[in-house]
Amino acid sequence: MITKNARFGNTENVTVCEMGTGDVHMLGSLKDDDNEVSLAFRTVPDPQPINVKTKTSIKSFDEMKPELVFIFSKVESIDSLIGQLEDCKAQLI
Repeated sequence: MITKNARFGNTENVTVCEMGTGDVHMLGSLKDDDNEVSLAFRTVPDPQPINVKTKTSIKSFDEMKPELVFIFSKVESIDSLIGQLEDCKAQLI
């Protein structure tokens, strides 16, 4: 679930993206004219299977109505995110 303006610990006005229940759909990634790649997310009303890649032919995220977008302009930023996700994964297993 994506919750905007949430409280996280003692910090207020945080956007929280809770993964693992199947209700956050990763819409996919698109490269724009500025050579940036965006990865968009949206909450769906009915939980979907986790780890199923949806094949879409989207040309714009406008039609998908994303709630949360990660924008990457450098490969190193993606590598950094992957590293942090691997740390999270190690803590879960």
